Amino acid sequence: MTATLLNTPARPRAYGFWGSTLWTLAAFVLALVAIFLFVPVHAIATGNRGGLPPDEYLTLLTCVVMSGVITFAVWRTRWPITDYLALVTPLKLHIAVAIIGAIGIGLGEETLLSWLGGGDTNGKAIFAGYFAAQRAGLLPLYWLNRVAFAPFTEEILFRGFLLPSWARALGRPAAIVGTSILFALMHIQYDWHGMLAVGVTGLFCAWLRLRSGSLIPPIIAHAGGNLLAMIGLVLSLA
Repeated sequence: MTATLLNTPARPRAYGFWGSTLWTLAAFVLALVAIFLFVPVHAIATGNRGGLPPDEYLTLLTCVVMSGVITFAVWRTRWPITDYLALVTPLKLHIAVAIIGAIGIGLGEETLLSWLGGGDTNGKAIFAGYFAAQRAGLLPLYWLNRVAFAPFTEEILFRGFLLPSWARALGRPAAIVGTSILFALMHIQYDWHGMLAVGVTGLFCAWLRLRSGSLIPPIIAHAGGNLLAMIGLVLSLA
């Protein structure tokens, strides 16, 4: 059976709490730097000196930079990346739990927002992003970002890289809650209702990662939930 960080003795170069935290911070900072550099390049290339790049380009750039930073950080440890990030085959039971979780994420977030009273505000933010991508002719990239690139990057960052180190240093409950709070705060496009709903998703994905010993189930749950939410968005426009 393939080893993971959570069920084998730690290798000497595996990151501890501060190492993983600082590399995660570096991923965020370098993503912001990349965006800062990309904006004038895009303006010059398009001849629109006063305009900003479409959000879909910025989302894709952020995913590429963050994934690259984490990949480099893991490479420095000399661990196989699949072992370090737990990109290993899970049990069928955990795949089933992930699929059920995807349905819950796709349908449950809207219900939670309705209970909290934040459905309209966050719905407007989602629709605004969709229509902006449509006007820019970037709907295919919009779908890819939300269903594939962003979920994969976020799971690699929070549940693949950060969570195991925090779990070993702080204990599993604290690590689940702490990484879920950071995950929620990353979604600043929403108000507190929306970030709370995202945080609940983070709690489930973190629990599933630790329970299954694999990052595959939370990726399935996260991406599948986003897919169902996107389908619901499109159906509401029909």
